[in-house]
Amino acid sequence: MSASPKRMKTVHLSAEATSSSEMVATADERDGADNLKQMRKDGMSQREVHILSERQRRKSMRESFSILQSLVPKLKLKHTDRITVLTEVITYIQSLRGALDELERKKADMMEFLGLSGKHRSRRQEDDLQATVTYIDPGNNLDDKDGELVAMVEVTVRMCGPDVFLTLNAPQRRGVWSGVLSLLQKFSIEVSNATLASSGNSSFHCIHAKAMDVSTLKGVNLQEELERVIVKELGRQSKRHRN
Repeated sequence: MSASPKRMKTVHLSAEATSSSEMVATADERDGADNLKQMRKDGMSQREVHILSERQRRKSMRESFSILQSLVPKLKLKHTDRITVLTEVITYIQSLRGALDELERKKADMMEFLGLSGKHRSRRQEDDLQATVTYIDPGNNLDDKDGELVAMVEVTVRMCGPDVFLTLNAPQRRGVWSGVLSLLQKFSIEVSNATLASSGNSSFHCIHAKAMDVSTLKGVNLQEELERVIVKELGRQSKRHRN
């Protein structure tokens, strides 16, 4: 027996209400029960309610799998069975987890090389790692005020193969940063990334760079070269202020 236009309209409106309620995950069960009661009040038989509910469930399942499929880069086919979708999603999540673990490992290594980790280095890392830390002597050619500024300078150089890690703590003066970059360029050291910060009259530079030709650094004390550049720039700025 065919349904009347009024009955068909009621079924259509009830279906829309059911679909809308499924968008709220925390209220699915409550809304579903309310919709069933409403559909029965509208005169729908239990069989009709069951058919409509099953139709909505399958539609919601298809939409969920479609969204899941769109999140995986490899799954671009329109007709992909659900087992394939689930298998690819699991594989993709595992690959993301592996990539995350690798990034965490690299981050830990970076922190360790910069001296920001309390973990002990392995013997191989100790063999590859060279580090020097210095507090610069003010010298006799600077007055007391300038000597105090130079004494604030701290230079740390850490090397592991072609990787160069620098930390520079110096008074905030124009020309220091450009002088450091010029020196690195002289020895074919390219800056990968740098963090610059300032506090009051001091500036802090944390630099990760790569030596394009490690042989150019043989016999070179990079830490001493950086000291000379910083002292030179501080002295130059002091002369300008006095003049």
